[in-house]
Amino acid sequence: MAHTIREKNKLLARVKRIRGQVEAIERALGEEADCERIMHMIAGIRGGVAGLIVIKSVLLMCLARIFHLSWPVAVETSLLLGPGGEFAFVGIGLASGAARESSVLSS
Repeated sequence: MAHTIREKNKLLARVKRIRGQVEAIERALGEEADCERIMHMIAGIRGGVAGLIVIKSVLLMCLARIFHLSWPVAVETSLLLGPGGEFAFVGIGLASGAARESSVLSS
């Protein structure tokens, strides 16, 4: 259980850093800062967001395996839906429903 709390704290710290960076961009836009400064700030956020996408992709892969999708399908699902919005979880639900239906139809 301690590892879960430790990972949660790391994830929350990452999200707080990203939030701070976004707020800094908002302030810079309000102050009408030069474009180069704003673009540099946006580039700084990219790494943090990429990390969250990786975490989401791993979570999606685990969910796909829980729904008994094969490893290749689980990996493909996570890579396709990880960068997407929260509709990725809707897609997992649809995929699990399709997997159940196909197993019922093939019986």
